[in-house]
Amino acid sequence: MKASDLIERIREDYLDDTLGVDTSDSLVSETSLVRFAQEAQYQACRRHELINDEVTPEVCEIPIVDGLREYKISDLITRIMIAKYDGVELCHTTEEDLYKRDVDWRFETGIPEAFYIKSRIIYFYPMPAGTPEPVKLSVVRIPLQKITRATDSFEVFPEAQDDLVYWMLYRVYNLRDEDLNDPTAAKMYLRMFEEVYGPVIPIDVRTHQLESPRNLTLTGDEGYPYTAQRQLEDDNFDNRGW
Repeated sequence: MKASDLIERIREDYLDDTLGVDTSDSLVSETSLVRFAQEAQYQACRRHELINDEVTPEVCEIPIVDGLREYKISDLITRIMIAKYDGVELCHTTEEDLYKRDVDWRFETGIPEAFYIKSRIIYFYPMPAGTPEPVKLSVVRIPLQKITRATDSFEVFPEAQDDLVYWMLYRVYNLRDEDLNDPTAAKMYLRMFEEVYGPVIPIDVRTHQLESPRNLTLTGDEGYPYTAQRQLEDDNFDNRGW
C-alpha cells in the first residue's frame, strides 16, 4: 500500500475534500498528509514490533575491529533479538554481571561470547582479537526509508497498514484550522490508533528493553514483563553456544 491510498481514503471517506485538490484549494495539503503518513508508520513501529530484520547489512551487521570492544548500533534498531559471531549465538548480559564474574574482565581478549548494551552502544566480551568476523544481528527496527512522497509505500506488513489512517486523522483534527480543528474527533482517532498499535512507550522503558538481557514485551503503562533471562554464568553456555 502507498501513502496515496490512505490520503485518498481520508479525502473521500472522512473529509469530503476532493473538489479542491486540483486547484490547490483542498482542506489539507498533500505535504501535510504525507508527513502524517510518515508519522503514523513511525509511531506504530515504536509502539509495536512490526518489522523484523536479519539481512539488511547497514542494520544487521557489525564489522568487528581487532582490539575494539565497543560499537554504535543503528538508530533504526529497537530491539536486538539475536547476536551471532561466526555463526554462534552470543549471550546477552550486563556490565554488572561481568564484574560479578571477574573484576578483570575488561582485560580479557579472544573470541566474543557475550555482549551488553548501554546508551545504544554494544560492547563485546571478551575484547575481539585475532582476525575478527562481523557480528550478525537479528533485530526489530523502525522503517529503513521515510515516507516523503504520496507514491512511497509503507514497509510494515499489509495487515498493519490500514489502521495507520487513525493517526493521520488524529493529526488532521488537531490542525490549527477553524474548519478542521476538532479536539473530540482527534481524541477519538488517537484512541482508535492506540487500540490497534498500543499506547506510547516512555523512552526509559524502550531503553530498558533494548539493554536488558531479559526477553521483555513492552506493554505501556503495565510495564514490561519478561519470560526468560540468559546469563553468562549459565553452566550450559560457553563460546560455542548451548
